[in-house]
Amino acid sequence: MSRPSVAIQIVMLASLVISGFAVQAEARGTVFKDQGVAKPGLQIFRDHGYNWIRLRLFNSPDRLPNDLAYTIALAREAREL
Repeated sequence: MSRPSVAIQIVMLASLVISGFAVQAEARGTVFKDQGVAKPGLQIFRDHGYNWIRLRLFNSPDRLPNDLAYTIALAREAREL
């Protein structure tokens, strides 16, 4: 199976970052790369001109990390870029 194009990879990363799962994926060992260079998912987006992120906050997250502390930490990390 061939690798998806860069545009397809950006869209795939976008869906992760928009849904807030990129940080969780990175914590589990997923490595995102931009032209072969490993970078945090949020940094890749910033490098390609994105200046926004969609955050989700769940009232009672059971299996997902999207509680208030997680959401605030992710917002601060995104703001620092």
